[in-house]
Amino acid sequence: APKHLTQTIHVERAARLSGLLIEKIGLAAAASPHNLGGGPCPWHDPRFARTVGAARGGSASDICRSISSLHVLAGRRPPRGNVPLPSKIIDGIVDLVDAAEEIASSDSEIGARFVLEARWACRGLSRRLDIQVKDFPHLDALSSPYPFDIVPCAVDTSPLVLPEL
Repeated sequence: APKHLTQTIHVERAARLSGLLIEKIGLAAAASPHNLGGGPCPWHDPRFARTVGAARGGSASDICRSISSLHVLAGRRPPRGNVPLPSKIIDGIVDLVDAAEEIASSDSEIGARFVLEARWACRGLSRRLDIQVKDFPHLDALSSPYPFDIVPCAVDTSPLVLPEL
């Protein structure tokens, strides 16, 4: 890779912008689950794979934003039928989950919002996209003091259950 692309400032900036783009796509999917603003589903677009892969190097809020938005996108607009996800997207999602767990294990100042939202999104992505990810013991441990648990996929948002309004 060119030298400027490995510099910390560029990696962090790319991660922040990737997280914002994933968030915007997730918001579009949430607003219009069957259409995405007239555009195609991004899961099999190589540009989307690069975006997901670049999101790992960001701050805790960037990573949480990316994971949560991917979870929303997976629930509203699942990948095409039985066509498997491209390996670059799977690798990017696994990297984001690992990054969230790494932040949970090393940063004692992260807030409840990050812990609960990241754990919910990691669990939901694993289940909705059928991706094998490692356990997240630090996220689990940090969320255990709360008297509730946010369960992923508690409501089926598929078009068969929730028809388009």
